[in-house]
Amino acid sequence: MKKVFNFFIGALILWLFGSYWATSWIDKKSFDDFPGKNELAIARILWVLSPVVNRTDDANRVLKFSWLSVSSVIYSKEKKDNQKIIDVLSKEFKFISEYILLNNKSISSEVKDSTFIQLVTYLNRINLFQKYFDPLLEVKLIEFDQRIGSLSPVRQEDWYREMMIHGQLKGDSSIYQKYRNKYVQILHREGVGIPKVFIEGVIDFYDGILLCANNQSREALPYLKSAEVKLAKYPDYTMRFFSIDLNVLLIGRGKMSGADCDNSISKVISAGEM
Repeated sequence: MKKVFNFFIGALILWLFGSYWATSWIDKKSFDDFPGKNELAIARILWVLSPVVNRTDDANRVLKFSWLSVSSVIYSKEKKDNQKIIDVLSKEFKFISEYILLNNKSISSEVKDSTFIQLVTYLNRINLFQKYFDPLLEVKLIEFDQRIGSLSPVRQEDWYREMMIHGQLKGDSSIYQKYRNKYVQILHREGVGIPKVFIEGVIDFYDGILLCANNQSREALPYLKSAEVKLAKYPDYTMRFFSIDLNVLLIGRGKMSGADCDNSISKVISAGEM
């Protein structure tokens, strides 16, 4: 009996220690980090087994674990095909959706807003390779957009960027132009200390890369050339820009659109390597 008790106490201590380590580990990470795959996998398993003290804090960890898991696949140097990318995005989309639906009443509205933007980001990246546009989703986008002004500047920036991308991939120039304008405005308004020329290069990059993603290489080339010149002035900013927001998927999809886009995008990328 004593051995059983000691085993139980030992297992309990290990469980509590593992839970504490996993939650501490993810809380110290940012969405821009690139942890090792094995470390991330172990932390995620231990976190799943952890007790939930605060559901909103736990939901934030859901979003971060999901994003880091996606990034670990997309930014890895391992050879991967389009289906592998679609699979990890779809898997994480389902993971977040199910968690939020199950715990909807216990999560703050702020976290729900972040969740919706992250899900739209995943859908946009899936749509680079496999088109999916649902009328019901369009209604949800309109509803969410009506209260975007109450969100933080960071969340607004994310939303305008993703809606801009959504509009272009959908082939709706009015949506694209509307949110492109809003994205430009908030970058200039909130980008304190960020050079104006760099911001212009970012916009040129999106204009060009999204045209390439829509197989409009001729229209894309002037924007990519302009982005190359402007971004080359700020290689440190540019390197970071390419490593966030899953931009590597935009780059990869754009380069698939033919030799012209491939060569021009490669020159833009080199702007962050100088």
